[in-house]
Amino acid sequence: EGLGVTFETCENGLQAVKMLTGEKAVACAVVLMDKEMPVMDGFAATRELKRLQFSGRIIGITGNALDDQVSQFLEAGVDEVVPKPVNQARVAAVLRQYGVLPSMPESNT
Repeated sequence: EGLGVTFETCENGLQAVKMLTGEKAVACAVVLMDKEMPVMDGFAATRELKRLQFSGRIIGITGNALDDQVSQFLEAGVDEVVPKPVNQARVAAVLRQYGVLPSMPESNT
């Protein structure tokens, strides 16, 4: 909210895969993929999206940013891993990084 983009949410990883690749797929430039989800976790959902040739960026979100979890997310195919908590400023930075939001003008101070 307040960023000028539309966000879609899913209850679980399987629902996310279906929403992004199914018959009525939602166009999405960036996915914020939580590691901890019921039915299908973020690792499995990311692998399935990649297998189905999802072309958007996938950002892994985890509350446990240990090297092992970061490695597992990267191996699954995410573009980046962001530790929780994730606030609006961090989401905006990620969206700017991937061209969804315009870059902020540089300050001359």
